[in-house]
Amino acid sequence: MKLIIGGYAQGRLSYALKKYHLTERDVLDLENVEKFEDFENPDFWKEKKIIYHAENLITSCLRNHQNILQEIQKKLPDFQDKIIITQEVGCGLVPIDPDERRWREAVGHMNQLLAEYSESVERVCCGLGMFIKQMN
Repeated sequence: MKLIIGGYAQGRLSYALKKYHLTERDVLDLENVEKFEDFENPDFWKEKKIIYHAENLITSCLRNHQNILQEIQKKLPDFQDKIIITQEVGCGLVPIDPDERRWREAVGHMNQLLAEYSESVERVCCGLGMFIKQMN
């Protein structure tokens, strides 16, 4: 698994498509995912090489009172050949709204879990990638 993180509008998807020679057909965009259970259906995502907006899995899990870390851990074996693209959330103002703080904290925990199990972690800023973790 490869993990690509970065802030909003930093070119994460464009970077991944170019670097890994992929096309939009290889992307599962979770921007409008309704529920984590969609991941139980292999036809929904198994053929995709990139899972984009992975942070939206948090929204679904919080809405359905699911434990995101448990749900993600169940899927780690299925993610081994995927590129996961998620938002970096730790570099801004702390939200005033408690629900937004919970979401941000949960995304941070998910990113930590994904980074731990990834063979590489890249941070994209201004369309440029920087390796944070790279296993040889």
